[in-house]
Amino acid sequence: MSSNRAGWLGHRARLTLVSAGSACLLYLLLTAISLIALRRSEEATALNALHPAIRQIRNDLVRGESPDLEEVVLSNRDVSLAVYDLRGKLLYHDGTIIPPLTSTSQIEDQWVVRSANAGKFVVTGAVPWSSHARLIGRFELLCALAWIPLVGFVAAATWLAARATFLPLEAISRQAESMSASDLSARLRVEDRGEYREFAVRLNRFLERLEASVRREERFLSDAAHELRTPLTVLRGQIEASLLSPRAPDEYRATLNVLRDEVERLSRLTELLLRSAASRTGPEPCVDVSMVAEKSHARWVDRFAGKHVRLDLTGDPALACITEPELTVVLDNLLANAFKFVPDDGTCAIELGASEGRVIVAVQDDGPGVPPEALETIFERFATGGVPESSFGIGLALCRRIIEERSGTLRAESRDAGSRFIVDLPGC
Repeated sequence: MSSNRAGWLGHRARLTLVSAGSACLLYLLLTAISLIALRRSEEATALNALHPAIRQIRNDLVRGESPDLEEVVLSNRDVSLAVYDLRGKLLYHDGTIIPPLTSTSQIEDQWVVRSANAGKFVVTGAVPWSSHARLIGRFELLCALAWIPLVGFVAAATWLAARATFLPLEAISRQAESMSASDLSARLRVEDRGEYREFAVRLNRFLERLEASVRREERFLSDAAHELRTPLTVLRGQIEASLLSPRAPDEYRATLNVLRDEVERLSRLTELLLRSAASRTGPEPCVDVSMVAEKSHARWVDRFAGKHVRLDLTGDPALACITEPELTVVLDNLLANAFKFVPDDGTCAIELGASEGRVIVAVQDDGPGVPPEALETIFERFATGGVPESSFGIGLALCRRIIEERSGTLRAESRDAGSRFIVDLPGC
C-alpha cells in the first residue's frame, strides 16, 4: 500500500507544482502590467499638473506680454518654469532651471519635464518625480511581499483539492487490493456520488462479467470431467469383463465394437475440449465448408449405411470464417447425435448454402425430433431434448460455444419428421 500512497503523493505534488508555477507566472504578469499602468498614471498626473502653468505662460508670450513666472509658481510650489528663445538662451526662470526638451515630455534626473512652443519662445516646466517614484516603489514592495503568501495559498489549496479528488480513488484501490481470487462475488462499495461513482459502477459490471465467465469455466470443467468419466468407466468395465474369463470371438468382436464407439466418443469430446479452450487470437480463419463436409461425410457414410440409413451431402462450395478442425468437431458431433436418434432405414443429410455474406451448414435427420419447448434447452448440459433415456451430454453446448466464438449461431429446428440443426457462420 505504501507504493500506492507514494504514487498518489506524486500525482498531488505534480498538480501542486503545476498550479503554483502557473499562479506565479500569472501573478508576475499581472504585477508587470499593474506597474506599467501605475507608472503611466503617475506620469499623466505629473504632466497634468504642469499643463495649466505652461499654458498660462505660453498665452502671455503669444500676446507679447512679459510672463509673471513667480505668480504662476506660487499657485503650485512644486512646479519650476523656464522660458528660452529659439536659440536656447534662457530668458526667464523660477525654481530649478530645466533645459528645453527635444520632445514634448520626458523624465529627466527625477524630474518630469514638459515643453511647449510659444512663437519665438520655448516654455519648459518641471515637477519632481520623487513622490511618484516612492509610490511606485511601495507598490513594488507590496507586490513582492504578497507574492510568497499568494503562491503558497494556491499551492496549499491545490494540494488539499487534489487530495480530496484522489481520496475516493484511493479508497477504491484499497477495496480492490483487499479482494481475493477465492471470493469472486466481492464488489466495490459505491459511496462516492461524484465522478468516480460511474467508474466504480462500470468496474463492478466488469467484475460481474468476469465472475460469470469464471463460473462458466468452472461449470464447463465440471461438466467435462463428468462427461469424460462416462466413456472411461465404460472402457474400464468392458475391458475388465473381457479379462475375467475367456470368450468366443464374436463376443470379443462385440466388446471391441463397444470399445471403439466409446473411444471415438472420448476422442470427439477431447477434441471439443481442446478446440473450446484454444486461443482465438491471430487473423480470422477461412475454410471451404464443402471440403470439410465431404471429409465428415466420408467418415460417417459407412457407419450410417451399417444402420441402413442413407447419408446425403448437398450444396455448393462456400467459404466461412472458422478453422477446419473446429467445423470438423461441430459436424462430427451433430452427425453423432443424428446417428444416435435416426431410426433404421431412415435418412440423414448434410446441406450447405450461402446467402448475403452468411454460410449455412445444416444436419437434418428423420428421427423422433425435438419438442418445440426443448429447442433451446438441448444446448444445456446433459439435456435429453424430451427423448426418453437419452442425453445430448455437453457436446451441443460446446459446439454452440465454438460457433458463437466465431460470431456465428447454432440453433435447432423441429420438423414433422426429425430435427434440423443449423450452423450459421459469417462468410469470408
